[in-house]
Amino acid sequence: MKNKRKIILFFAIACIFKISAFAQSEDCMQDMPPKSFKLMIDSLINEIIIDVRPNEVFKNRKIQNAILVPFRNDLNNLTDTLDRDTPILVYCAIGMRSSKVSEILCEMNFNFVVNLKGGIDKWKRNGFETIELEK
Repeated sequence: MKNKRKIILFFAIACIFKISAFAQSEDCMQDMPPKSFKLMIDSLINEIIIDVRPNEVFKNRKIQNAILVPFRNDLNNLTDTLDRDTPILVYCAIGMRSSKVSEILCEMNFNFVVNLKGGIDKWKRNGFETIELEK
């Protein structure tokens, strides 16, 4: 029953995202507040979570399963290996850098890009967990 609810929730979110993306035909990116971003993480299966903060402000904490991609070359190397329908969730410290990276991903023809509105700072203020990086 719990899995069935997750599947239904995933499809509802995906439909909302696709309708919204269609309404904003020029822009494939969706800004989401922490609660919705968390819901996406919990609902999606093969998503890629990208942390675009520079190394020096990474601060040893991240959202679980996030990949640090601080530079454009790193982004190109990662995205060259991905299917364009792979859901990509992006965050930074406050949401500015990740918004720009999300736009770049849309220009690279990715179809499902979500930016964490307010960044990891707002994520933590909303009580969502971060994990310590492996040393």
